Amino acid sequence: MNKITIAAGWSGDALYTLDDVNKLVRGVRRNTTIPYEFVLYVGPEAQKPGKLNGLESGVTVIESPYSSWWVGMKGADPDNRPWIKTDSILSMGLDCVIVGSLDELITFPSNLVSMKDYPAHRCPVGRENDCNLEVWITRNNADRPLWDEYVRVGKPNWNMEERAGKEFSMCAQGWINDTHAVHVDLFPENWVISYKLGVRDRGLPPDCRIVSFHGRPKPREVDEPWIKEHWI
Repeated sequence: MNKITIAAGWSGDALYTLDDVNKLVRGVRRNTTIPYEFVLYVGPEAQKPGKLNGLESGVTVIESPYSSWWVGMKGADPDNRPWIKTDSILSMGLDCVIVGSLDELITFPSNLVSMKDYPAHRCPVGRENDCNLEVWITRNNADRPLWDEYVRVGKPNWNMEERAGKEFSMCAQGWINDTHAVHVDLFPENWVISYKLGVRDRGLPPDCRIVSFHGRPKPREVDEPWIKEHWI
């Protein structure tokens, strides 16, 4: 396969640290044989002097005007991301722990594919096909409808705590799941799974590649041997 871009975003606020960024970078490095470029979108707080001191080598830093969870929107415009040199982009949150090979995930045959929002045993009726953009791949500008909708609603950049009642309230994920305006394929459930919904009290599923710690707890708040092994 041709090279892929792997992207993450760090706003620089207290929720995540530079150590979280570095652990994700190292996790990718250990778990794929496919050539890649790693792009990190950094918000205004992360751009302050000294904030990026100690960042792992080989990371392309792109300054973003957006804060909080919006920081990655800097790279969402398909017509204005000259730093992306590949047809495919894998985006991940900083609260992802990589526990297995990413190769099959990266080569999954879809132009738009993400982790499943709910594991089968915890899935509300009607939400069986919901996506979670904590981990997702877009190819050949298949994410254009997401950017167009973001522009249509005025490019919001409000704080996470202010989301109630807002249009585009959960970013692209909520818009997709509520409107079904865009079809998103889903990775096999065991490949990319939520810690709190699918792993806690159950253990890692067979053939797991990524565990997402969306919400709480975060990896640093959990004392389990497999986290100590892989989140380093």
